[in-house]
Amino acid sequence: MLTTGKVMKRVYLSLVFLVLAGTLYAADVLNRNVFIEGSAETDNQRIFFLNNFKTEAEASGYTVPFFKYEAGYTFNFRVVPNVIVYEDGTQEPAPPDEKQFSIIITFTRNADSTELVNFDFPFSELDEMYEYNQYLFLKAAVFIPPVTEANTPGRSGTTVIMQENSSWKNKWLYFRLSLDYPIMFYMVKTSDLPLDNIIYPQPGLTAGVELQFLDWMSLEPFFQLSFGDPVNYGFFDNLKERNFNMAAGANLKFPIKFSSLVVAPYGAFLYPLNKASVFEEFPRFAFGGGVQFGVRGVKDGSFFADVSYLYCLDDAVLGEVHPSAHYQRCTVGFSIGYKIGIGDRKK
Repeated sequence: MLTTGKVMKRVYLSLVFLVLAGTLYAADVLNRNVFIEGSAETDNQRIFFLNNFKTEAEASGYTVPFFKYEAGYTFNFRVVPNVIVYEDGTQEPAPPDEKQFSIIITFTRNADSTELVNFDFPFSELDEMYEYNQYLFLKAAVFIPPVTEANTPGRSGTTVIMQENSSWKNKWLYFRLSLDYPIMFYMVKTSDLPLDNIIYPQPGLTAGVELQFLDWMSLEPFFQLSFGDPVNYGFFDNLKERNFNMAAGANLKFPIKFSSLVVAPYGAFLYPLNKASVFEEFPRFAFGGGVQFGVRGVKDGSFFADVSYLYCLDDAVLGEVHPSAHYQRCTVGFSIGYKIGIGDRKK
């Protein structure tokens, strides 16, 4: 049988590991995200420029994400035939002794779809562009407003200047919805029978509203819905029988904001709104804390993962197990979800 000390030791070690892992990740992540897309006359041209511009971006200290919403900027290229336009408006393909293609490059800030630069460059053969691809990328990237310096020299020694889009982590109000997978621990405290500790998951949902009234502090009241109890904890059976558990609570968060990550340790309070019929007595309150890790989502939203620990001061008494058995109740919670922010606030 698991003792209370052993269970708590495992819980604490898991929490410490997750917090350290998240902190190390946060210290290593910078907002160097440039999405690269383009079109060309042939697939061979398109693949050539996609691969080469990605190489140049990474060599200059940027990350090229898979999705556009993960990037602060978009580097777009378009390869078209080179044409001669005359004064009367007529046009014709460039003669054989001139460049046959033109690559048109635009560089856009994704936060407000502002086009920072637009230029073109003529060429005929792909091989000749190996010499110019770095120049073309840096010519676009240098138009990023000089807010923070990455101090990451490109291969030519040019310092790349980058600006992060931080509006997603600086909102007055966030609406939160998450899928929860808390694990309940009922450790035997007193009993005249040899009873085992009870450990079981109790999946559910959490909806909340977070007010970020200071840059480093926010308050998040929330409502929680979960399924099951220590005696009848089959998820689908409880869902069918509408065996719902409801609770209200609040988190007081202290967000630490990195370039591409927000780490928010918090204190937590939970107040159960009902109790399952298997309980003769149920704890009135739960206290604890946790850490939330958030990254930029679509537009002004944020994807997040959450790990928490809650401890009940009062005992739980399971009448259907044995009326004299008192259990210490605590919870290790895991959640993933999404937050939508509204109202820009100053840092």
